[in-house]
Amino acid sequence: MSSSVDVTQKLLWARLQEIRGSYNDTERLRDLLDKWEEDFGTKYQKIVDELIANAACQYWRSISAREGTTIDDLMRTQWEPWTEGEFTIEKTEDGVQIHCTKCPMADSYRAIGRVDYGVQFHCNEDEHIVAGYNPRIVFTRTKTLMEGDDCCDHRYSLR
Repeated sequence: MSSSVDVTQKLLWARLQEIRGSYNDTERLRDLLDKWEEDFGTKYQKIVDELIANAACQYWRSISAREGTTIDDLMRTQWEPWTEGEFTIEKTEDGVQIHCTKCPMADSYRAIGRVDYGVQFHCNEDEHIVAGYNPRIVFTRTKTLMEGDDCCDHRYSLR
Protein backbone atom coordinates (compact mmCIF):
# COMPACT_ATOMS: atom_id res chain seq x y z
CA MET A 1 0.00 0.00 0.00
CA SER A 2 2.78 2.47 0.82
CA SER A 3 4.19 2.16 -2.71
CA SER A 4 0.84 3.26 -4.19
CA VAL A 5 0.81 6.21 -1.76
CA ASP A 6 4.35 7.12 -2.88
CA VAL A 7 3.33 6.95 -6.54
CA THR A 8 0.27 9.12 -5.85
CA GLN A 9 2.39 11.66 -3.97
CA LYS A 10 4.95 11.77 -6.77
CA LEU A 11 2.20 12.28 -9.35
CA LEU A 12 0.55 15.00 -7.24
CA TRP A 13 3.89 16.75 -6.70
CA ALA A 14 4.80 16.66 -10.40
CA ARG A 15 1.41 18.07 -11.42
CA LEU A 16 1.54 20.64 -8.63
CA GLN A 17 4.97 21.82 -9.77
CA GLU A 18 3.67 22.16 -13.32
CA ILE A 19 0.73 24.25 -12.11
CA ARG A 20 2.84 26.41 -9.80
CA GLY A 21 5.29 27.08 -12.60
CA SER A 22 2.55 28.18 -15.01
CA TYR A 23 1.18 31.18 -13.12
CA ASN A 24 2.52 33.55 -15.77
CA ASP A 25 0.45 31.90 -18.53
CA THR A 26 -3.22 32.20 -17.55
CA GLU A 27 -4.55 30.02 -20.39
CA ARG A 28 -2.18 27.20 -19.52
CA LEU A 29 -2.88 27.70 -15.82
CA ARG A 30 -6.64 27.44 -16.41
CA ASP A 31 -6.19 24.27 -18.48
CA LEU A 32 -3.93 22.69 -15.86
CA LEU A 33 -6.35 23.51 -13.05
CA ASP A 34 -9.27 22.11 -15.05
CA LYS A 35 -7.28 18.91 -15.55
CA TRP A 36 -6.36 18.89 -11.83
CA GLU A 37 -10.03 19.09 -10.88
CA GLU A 38 -10.93 16.36 -13.36
CA ASP A 39 -8.19 14.03 -12.10
CA PHE A 40 -8.05 14.84 -8.39
CA GLY A 41 -10.79 17.23 -7.30
CA THR A 42 -10.44 17.96 -3.59
CA LYS A 43 -9.76 14.33 -2.69
CA TYR A 44 -6.03 14.90 -2.10
CA GLN A 45 -6.17 18.39 -0.61
CA LYS A 46 -4.64 17.34 2.74
CA ILE A 47 -1.82 15.43 1.03
CA VAL A 48 -1.10 18.41 -1.25
CA ASP A 49 -0.96 20.74 1.76
CA GLU A 50 1.50 18.38 3.44
CA LEU A 51 3.64 18.08 0.31
CA ILE A 52 3.86 21.88 0.01
CA ALA A 53 4.61 22.30 3.72
CA ASN A 54 7.32 19.62 3.77
CA ALA A 55 9.00 20.83 0.59
CA ALA A 56 9.00 24.48 1.71
CA CYS A 57 10.38 23.65 5.15
CA GLN A 58 13.10 21.43 3.72
CA TYR A 59 14.12 23.87 0.99
CA TRP A 60 14.22 26.97 3.22
CA ARG A 61 16.00 25.08 6.01
CA SER A 62 18.79 24.38 3.52
CA ILE A 63 18.86 28.06 2.46
CA SER A 64 19.13 29.26 6.06
CA ALA A 65 21.91 26.77 6.75
CA ARG A 66 23.95 28.51 4.04
CA GLU A 67 22.75 32.10 4.34
CA GLY A 68 21.97 32.67 8.04
CA THR A 69 18.85 32.49 10.17
CA THR A 70 17.98 36.08 11.08
CA ILE A 71 14.98 38.01 9.82
CA ASP A 72 17.38 40.20 7.82
CA ASP A 73 18.81 37.04 6.21
CA LEU A 74 15.31 35.91 5.31
CA MET A 75 14.56 39.28 3.71
CA ARG A 76 17.80 39.12 1.75
CA THR A 77 17.23 35.58 0.49
CA GLN A 78 13.47 35.50 -0.03
CA TRP A 79 12.20 39.00 -0.72
CA GLU A 80 15.04 41.09 -2.15
CA PRO A 81 15.67 38.77 -5.15
CA TRP A 82 11.96 38.69 -6.07
CA THR A 83 11.64 41.14 -8.94
CA GLU A 84 8.22 40.10 -10.26
CA GLY A 85 6.26 41.70 -7.43
CA GLU A 86 6.05 45.13 -5.88
CA PHE A 87 6.56 45.49 -2.16
CA THR A 88 8.11 47.56 0.60
CA ILE A 89 10.22 46.27 3.48
CA GLU A 90 9.83 48.27 6.67
CA LYS A 91 11.90 47.57 9.77
CA THR A 92 9.87 47.76 12.97
CA GLU A 93 10.79 47.62 16.66
CA ASP A 94 10.50 43.88 16.80
CA GLY A 95 10.97 42.72 13.22
CA VAL A 96 9.95 43.53 9.67
CA GLN A 97 6.69 44.45 7.94
CA ILE A 98 6.20 43.76 4.23
CA HIS A 99 3.44 45.36 2.17
CA CYS A 100 3.22 43.55 -1.15
CA THR A 101 1.00 45.50 -3.53
CA LYS A 102 1.60 43.55 -6.76
CA CYS A 103 1.89 39.78 -7.15
CA PRO A 104 1.81 38.05 -10.53
CA MET A 105 0.50 34.84 -8.97
CA ALA A 106 -2.45 36.70 -7.44
CA ASP A 107 -3.06 38.49 -10.74
CA SER A 108 -3.20 35.21 -12.66
CA TYR A 109 -5.35 33.18 -10.30
CA ARG A 110 -7.75 36.09 -9.84
CA ALA A 111 -7.96 36.63 -13.61
CA ILE A 112 -9.22 33.08 -14.10
CA GLY A 113 -11.38 33.04 -10.97
CA ARG A 114 -9.39 30.32 -9.18
CA VAL A 115 -8.15 32.06 -6.04
CA ASP A 116 -8.88 28.95 -3.97
CA TYR A 117 -6.06 27.17 -5.78
CA GLY A 118 -3.82 30.23 -5.65
CA VAL A 119 -4.19 30.39 -1.88
CA GLN A 120 -3.61 26.66 -1.45
CA PHE A 121 -0.77 26.27 -3.95
CA HIS A 122 1.09 29.54 -3.25
CA CYS A 123 -0.05 31.72 -0.34
CA ASN A 124 -0.33 28.94 2.25
CA GLU A 125 3.32 28.10 1.62
CA ASP A 126 4.49 31.32 3.30
CA GLU A 127 4.14 30.07 6.88
CA HIS A 128 6.11 26.92 6.01
CA ILE A 129 8.89 28.93 4.39
CA VAL A 130 9.36 30.78 7.67
CA ALA A 131 9.04 27.63 9.79
CA GLY A 132 11.76 25.98 7.75
CA TYR A 133 13.97 29.04 7.71
CA ASN A 134 13.93 29.62 11.47
CA PRO A 135 11.24 28.28 13.80
CA ARG A 136 11.91 31.22 16.15
CA ILE A 137 10.61 33.68 13.54
CA VAL A 138 6.91 34.38 13.90
CA PHE A 139 5.04 34.96 10.63
CA THR A 140 1.66 36.66 10.49
CA ARG A 141 -0.46 37.86 7.61
CA THR A 142 -3.96 39.29 7.81
CA LYS A 143 -4.50 40.30 4.18
CA THR A 144 -3.73 38.79 0.77
CA LEU A 145 -3.92 40.18 -2.73
CA MET A 146 -5.05 36.72 -3.83
CA GLU A 147 -8.24 37.09 -1.82
CA GLY A 148 -8.92 40.65 -3.01
CA ASP A 149 -7.23 42.74 -0.31
CA ASP A 150 -5.21 45.85 -1.17
CA CYS A 151 -1.94 44.10 -0.21
CA CYS A 152 -0.36 41.11 1.42
CA ASP A 153 0.80 42.25 4.83
CA HIS A 154 3.56 39.88 5.85
CA ARG A 155 4.98 40.48 9.33
CA TYR A 156 8.06 38.79 10.72
CA SER A 157 9.16 38.99 14.35
CA LEU A 158 11.08 36.84 16.82
CA ARG A 159 9.47 34.72 19.52
